[in-house]
Amino acid sequence: MRILIVHQFLWSHYKAGIFKQLEKLIGKDQSSELHIIQTAKYEKSRLDFGEADTTIHDYKYELLFDDVYENTGLLNRVKRVFHRIRKFKPEVINLPGYYEPAMILVHFISKFLGIKVILSIDSTEGDNPNTWYGELIKKIIIGAADGFFCYGTMAADYMKKLGASEDEILMRRNSVNNDRVFKIYSNHKLSEEFKTERPKYPKHNFIFVGRFLEIKNLIMLINAFQKLDTGEEWGLILVGDGPLKPQMKEVINGNPQISILPPQEWHGVPKKMALADILILPSYSEPWGLVTNEAMVCEMPVIVSQKCGSSADLVKNGYNGFTFDAYNETDLIEKMRFFVKDSSKIQEFGQNSSELIKTFSPERVAQDMLTGFKKVVNKK
Repeated sequence: MRILIVHQFLWSHYKAGIFKQLEKLIGKDQSSELHIIQTAKYEKSRLDFGEADTTIHDYKYELLFDDVYENTGLLNRVKRVFHRIRKFKPEVINLPGYYEPAMILVHFISKFLGIKVILSIDSTEGDNPNTWYGELIKKIIIGAADGFFCYGTMAADYMKKLGASEDEILMRRNSVNNDRVFKIYSNHKLSEEFKTERPKYPKHNFIFVGRFLEIKNLIMLINAFQKLDTGEEWGLILVGDGPLKPQMKEVINGNPQISILPPQEWHGVPKKMALADILILPSYSEPWGLVTNEAMVCEMPVIVSQKCGSSADLVKNGYNGFTFDAYNETDLIEKMRFFVKDSSKIQEFGQNSSELIKTFSPERVAQDMLTGFKKVVNKK
């Protein structure tokens, strides 16, 4: 079995662990061969997060363009991927969804050549405004695919609504590099840097990590926190940057219990998690939200909007956290107040998160992918 994976951005650090585990699994099977293509280093919107960390990509891959994705050109991307297809002659190819025109062309070229196509899908029905013609195009693309690696239940449900069969859903899972994230987190809590930094913050803290965009619903989060009767024992830490930052500062209005910290590369996120107790992801729309995984690996309870893909799979209400209505500030306040009223629940819920996230590991995702590749290739 010859497997070709086309992935868009080397920047996507969470894929490193998955691809490494997949490489290990396929390495045990002498009849199979894997070739992984990374199209470009990163996309322009991620430049604020720094250079792509290539040290974590300790598996064999080929980088097509040592540049920003937007500078590569549609036809150049198609030509280079097509050249690899002709050279490698895969039986099955894994492509990134249906939003990238170059990869849609590669999709239909592959089908013409008799190559099975599996799409990686992180989209959910609530992601973006859906138009009838947009949904029609998606249905055509979905109908021409042989299987789907879905990042969660909500993505899988959306694929079935667009025409995919249950048999074509090959995965409902997503992961970060659990072991690396936890190692950074636990080591940092023992460091002198942490011992110096931690006393600067309140006894307990909620935390958000991500880009400061309207879709992240941060104004409601700030307002919800300021309406809680927390005294000086609770704080809110906001890690990131973006165009919403000036408006956020206006709403915060100098509140000493709220801190804004600069954006972090992937290995800096667990260190900031160590300053806090509970993650909040309040987005109006989020295909998955890998920060939920990261927080759970760091043994934290999570409060996640029902609009985030991860909410359906990773959040068990009253067990490791809560989901809430992204348009209902009172709902969010009540979920936050649960921990403010009884901080002893933080450790209990955090341990539950740690157990739940074990089934969302690179090893499990890689096994799902390999099983999916075999199923599609062997299907007549």
